[in-house]
Amino acid sequence: MCEDAPALGRLPSLEFLVLDGLDKLTCLGRSFYDMDDRRASRNNSSSEVSNTLFPALKSLVLSKMPNLREWMDAQAESRRESNEDVKVFPILEDLTIKKCYRLVNAPSNFPSLKSLKIQKIDKLQPVKKICSNATNLSAVWIKGMADLTHVQDVLNGLNLQALILEKCPELVDIHGGLHQLQNLDSLVIGGCHNLETIPIPSGQKGLTSLKDLRIGYCNGLTSLPVEMLEARSSLLSLTVCKCPNLVSFPIDLRQMPSLVSLALFGCPKLTTIPKGLDQVSSLSMLHVGPFLDSHTENEWLSALASSSVQRLSLVGQPQSDSLPVQLQYLTSLTALGLHGFGVEVLPDWLANLASLEELRLDGCEKLQHLPSTAAMRRLTKLKFLGSFGCSLLEKNFTPGATSEWPKIFNISHIQFEDKPIGAY
Repeated sequence: MCEDAPALGRLPSLEFLVLDGLDKLTCLGRSFYDMDDRRASRNNSSSEVSNTLFPALKSLVLSKMPNLREWMDAQAESRRESNEDVKVFPILEDLTIKKCYRLVNAPSNFPSLKSLKIQKIDKLQPVKKICSNATNLSAVWIKGMADLTHVQDVLNGLNLQALILEKCPELVDIHGGLHQLQNLDSLVIGGCHNLETIPIPSGQKGLTSLKDLRIGYCNGLTSLPVEMLEARSSLLSLTVCKCPNLVSFPIDLRQMPSLVSLALFGCPKLTTIPKGLDQVSSLSMLHVGPFLDSHTENEWLSALASSSVQRLSLVGQPQSDSLPVQLQYLTSLTALGLHGFGVEVLPDWLANLASLEELRLDGCEKLQHLPSTAAMRRLTKLKFLGSFGCSLLEKNFTPGATSEWPKIFNISHIQFEDKPIGAY
């Protein structure tokens, strides 16, 4: 328990500072900056006092201070008090504020700030003040802020390279602030349940530098406009996942000639497959499923057969007691992940995947057996086998349960849950 912050502002070599768990602290004020000591020293003519506070600080973390309300602006206070212009946080680059729920005010002068992380603060006002003059700010992460409704309230005047918005339940509009972010290369939006659409600007006014786009866990999201992915020549990775009410997302992969990774899973109402899946030579990684009907499943796997995809993660359903037979024709796969299938035994035709180097099994709760020993021996390039949340299968690899051991004799790296079990 601490009722006041330590006097740290005049430590000349302090580069990294974490204030954590000061439960009774209500204000970061004069004592924090060591301003009272500075005023006393100024009255002593033999003392020379620096006009820079926190002169060497590069990283600051404020964490778990539930009663903190005010973070004083030392520069403004100094001007009011003595008409002096002090420098504060002149080289601070990284600022993190988390679980300071009641914070309502913050300084507005961070000339070197590059990265801002905000987690679980109730009010938007301190974030707006921090960002207002942060002309070098390149990355903003906001998580768990109920007061954020329109993203332009934060982004005005900024030119970010990375923006992450997570678990902001009242966020309803992100359009207004995105058009100015011409240098944005990474955009992540997750757990914002009141968002119904994400109208990312297109054309020359759009996010022309975007490389990584991730959207997930947005229950209210119903549509994503086709314009948001038009002429995205810079886009390398696209993820849309766990949006249960998404019904419209017309994707033409030919508009994304540089795309390397595509993840489109956990969106059960989305039944159309992307156009041009077999025409983008750069696409090597795909995460997709579950398929609610055999027609959609056949469309996807047929298109994959002539695609450049080498790493496939396929999501199934617990009632799926078999794997899609079309998988056996994807002979160029080097990595395969199977997630959530209800199958009990993996089929011998998996041995047709002669190029397979990695096999990951995740959440297949009924799975008990790998393919036969003869089939597993045909997978001569298989180097990694991982099983996570497949408890019945893992029991067959415990001492005394030897039926599965001969099947994995030649695999160099095996991992069950978080425990590697050695090389064989």
